[in-house]
Amino acid sequence: SGKTYDLSELKALLEQEPTDTDAAEELKEKLEEWQETVQLQYEELLRNQKAEKLKIEYTYETTVLEGQLAEVTYLETTSELEETLQAAKDALSDAEDIKEQLEAMTGGILTAEQSGYVASVAYEEGDTFYPTADILTFYDTSDVTLSIEVPQENIAEIAVGDAVSVDLGQYGTYEGRITEKMLEASEGNSRTEVTYAVTITAENTQGRLSAGISAEIEIETNADQEEKGDE
Repeated sequence: SGKTYDLSELKALLEQEPTDTDAAEELKEKLEEWQETVQLQYEELLRNQKAEKLKIEYTYETTVLEGQLAEVTYLETTSELEETLQAAKDALSDAEDIKEQLEAMTGGILTAEQSGYVASVAYEEGDTFYPTADILTFYDTSDVTLSIEVPQENIAEIAVGDAVSVDLGQYGTYEGRITEKMLEASEGNSRTEVTYAVTITAENTQGRLSAGISAEIEIETNADQEEKGDE
């Protein structure tokens, strides 16, 4: 509520009608005093009015800010709940994967979907299973791939599908095929010795082919087959 002032005395002075010069001079002095008083009161009212306006604006801005903060808090809480829900779903999915792996055991035996050779085992007796680690790793070695480098003067004679003989010496000879032929030269070659990578896939039904074994490769090109046909 705004401040009020009693102006009844001033009103009474304004209604007076001096009868002589002395009375007029006295009335003039009183009115001049009231003029200064009213000016001060008016300035005070302006200050109070401005302060009240600032108070109203502050209250409004504070209310708006509180609303914005409430919205931010809501969004942060919603985001945290969504992250928690997603984490719970991921944990459930991992648990279901582990359950499937455990259910695949018969009498404590893990059964693979296909035949192969065990390469590594990640757990020992008494260990706890973790969803991020494989129980064991195995490879299907019925077919193996070998990579060789073929000189540029011979690469044009070789094509995907050509028959290959893989000689392992005392381990015997295996048959295979060219399954990939790179069209770009291998990196690290010198200017005088340019080679191209060729991939060979060979049957390994007996499981004798493995990494690190040396072998001699003989490729039967289409030209060789044509020469045999002419004979």
